[in-house]
Amino acid sequence: MNDEGDVGMMTLSGIIDALAHNDLTDPGDGASPQKLDFIDFDACLMNSVEMNLAMADYTDCYIASAETEPGYGQEYSGWLNLLGTAPDLDAYSLGRKAVDDFYEFYDSGYGQGQNGTLAVVDLKKLMAGGFVESLREMAGILKQQVSKGLFYDEFSSMRNSIRYGKYMNYFDLGNSGRIRLQTGIQQQLLGRHRLCHDRRKIRL
Repeated sequence: MNDEGDVGMMTLSGIIDALAHNDLTDPGDGASPQKLDFIDFDACLMNSVEMNLAMADYTDCYIASAETEPGYGQEYSGWLNLLGTAPDLDAYSLGRKAVDDFYEFYDSGYGQGQNGTLAVVDLKKLMAGGFVESLREMAGILKQQVSKGLFYDEFSSMRNSIRYGKYMNYFDLGNSGRIRLQTGIQQQLLGRHRLCHDRRKIRL
């Protein structure tokens, strides 16, 4: 939805374009580009590995839901009040407050009884932790196997993985990986998945 109120949809490429071309991230005149303190999407299905990688160039602190957010959306009063009283608070701590308020609102507040998810991700730690490199290696192995016509049974296991959103093709990476491990996929891929699984345990 734009400022004039017309309903529309912003694509991922549109989001990236807006983040990449502004006075902060692209100041021009030889000035150094800056990152946003945090990026927060009050929307469903916006906290995936793909979105994390896309946002890492523009912020170190990313707040979004990997699954669904109820119609009320996020609870803003708590973290905005905190920002007013502590303007120098680091973005990650502010993000944790936003997440805590979200769950409190739906666990015991006005939105009680509705289900939703929200998380704050330290993108700097994610990018430096080895997870992304391991994930790309695993993706490369899977791509090679597809080109060779192998492992279709393993790939089809995705349909039994945890899915986010009733009609969406968003799957839980850890869950689909564990299912693939049970199918006896080759040792090279097993090693890459174990590395991804271990490294995703870092505090995000």
